[in-house]
Amino acid sequence: MTETTQDAGMISEELAARLLCVETTELTKLRRMKIVTPVTTSPVKYRLSDVVREYVKHLRGEKASAAECAQHLDLNRRNFHDLIDRGVVGRQPERGYVLADVRLSYIRHLRETAAGRSEAADPIASARARLLTAKAEQAEGEAKRANSGYAPISTLKVALARSMTALRELLLSTPGQLAH
Repeated sequence: MTETTQDAGMISEELAARLLCVETTELTKLRRMKIVTPVTTSPVKYRLSDVVREYVKHLRGEKASAAECAQHLDLNRRNFHDLIDRGVVGRQPERGYVLADVRLSYIRHLRETAAGRSEAADPIASARARLLTAKAEQAEGEAKRANSGYAPISTLKVALARSMTALRELLLSTPGQLAH
């Protein structure tokens, strides 16, 4: 395949930005948000029909299917349906999802999970947070004990037992030494 045949119907990022009347940086943001998808990324190239259709769809706030929403959020369909089942994203009829609303719901869910306030929605994250809290409290307790200047009872018992044994041996050997 020649290079011209391979690049037929493809436009550069600069040309796509001019065509959509946006800055190149704005088009890059749209690409990162997966609103427009390039065909190649090493030189960024778009298919003319795809970039126009995706951008118009974005501007209109058109309804999308669950599969399109999953792709938009970079999830597989199963994980997207799991979000629906947990109530993160409201269930809609086929092609009834607005991508902007779905994205905002997902971002809010991620923020709640990261802040540790989403116990019912994500029990694994909640368990992790409790484990980290317990480890932090344990480390604080050990630091307090180390800096308090007091020795643990077990160490004191061992030291007293050794010194009492040495004192006992010394006292028992004293009469034999005095007899000489």
